[in-house]
Amino acid sequence: MGNFFDSKKSLSIPEQDKKIKIQFPEFQRIRNLKKGIWVGNLNPTKWSPKYKIQITYDMKKTPQVTVIKPKLICKKGEKHLPHVYPNNVLCLFDPDKKEWDNTKSIADTTIPWISLWLFYYEEWLYTGKWEGGGRHPNIKQKTKKKKKHERIKI
Repeated sequence: MGNFFDSKKSLSIPEQDKKIKIQFPEFQRIRNLKKGIWVGNLNPTKWSPKYKIQITYDMKKTPQVTVIKPKLICKKGEKHLPHVYPNNVLCLFDPDKKEWDNTKSIADTTIPWISLWLFYYEEWLYTGKWEGGGRHPNIKQKTKKKKKHERIKI
């Protein structure tokens, strides 16, 4: 007989904060009543610069991650950074594969993924090739599909 209740439950912002403080004490939460906002530093390798990161999370969406400093730059001859959304929000996972949901810990998933993304970013700057794998969603395609779908509903 299966369990009547789903054993997975959403992690609240205070629960996320507690896990982040334990695993990444350098990350500090900025007080906000509606969102979890954390700022901290990461070094993907011992030779890397210190990256100041901001994670913004409101439980209804996936965590939004930006690099505050140093400013992310494009490799010479490139017009765009690889695997970023508008406003340089990092693309850390494939949303279609449901790799993240609000039952998962930001400390166990998102922060390690940020460090890995930064490692591949640094490699991309050096080699010109993104070795991080993954599939970056085509934002323009999704927007067009959504608009078509909305037109059908009307």
